[in-house]
Amino acid sequence: MAPSRCQPFDLNRQGLILGEGAGIMVLESEASVVKRNAQPHAEVGGDGLSCDAYHITRPHPEATGSIAAMRDAILHSGVRPDDVDFVNAHGTGTKANDAAEAKVMQEIFGGRKVPISSVKSMIGHCMGAASALEAVACMMTLERGVYPPTIGYETPDPECPVDVVANQAVRGKADIVLNNSLAFGGYNAVTLFARVGVLPPPAERAARAA
Repeated sequence: MAPSRCQPFDLNRQGLILGEGAGIMVLESEASVVKRNAQPHAEVGGDGLSCDAYHITRPHPEATGSIAAMRDAILHSGVRPDDVDFVNAHGTGTKANDAAEAKVMQEIFGGRKVPISSVKSMIGHCMGAASALEAVACMMTLERGVYPPTIGYETPDPECPVDVVANQAVRGKADIVLNNSLAFGGYNAVTLFARVGVLPPPAERAARAA
């Protein structure tokens, strides 16, 4: 636990800050959307789930489970890592978690700098509600073309060579975003969201994933 503030990916980060809240979304089939003539906020491309069961609070040092979850989310969506515009990081502000997540980013994206941010720097870690709240943040990123900031990012950490959106929101391309949720006990869940009409058709996605 941090004594005063959460600073994800910062060299001097001291831990997480607890938050409280809820995020609610309605998952609807394409047929239902068409029938209602509705305008969806985004499309769910795919997801990746894994559990490395390494430690109750610390991620696996090699981040193998997290890497698998992110890779599967991209694969099941029928896109490539180069297509991802932004990552809403799990970003708890702990030394081990942020370093492991940075390792995931390097493994998936190589040398490509993908903008990432942790909204936990602003709303805290809402535990069971965290992934839902952060999925809502992903919806807003897609709708508005604005990357949310990571507040309190002051000193880059050599162990976290990632492209942090520091302290102020910025406008940017937002067609495809990833939401990372890397939880206690080594449970990892990554979901890919996209603006409607951007992803390949379902049959093509399935063929690519196969």
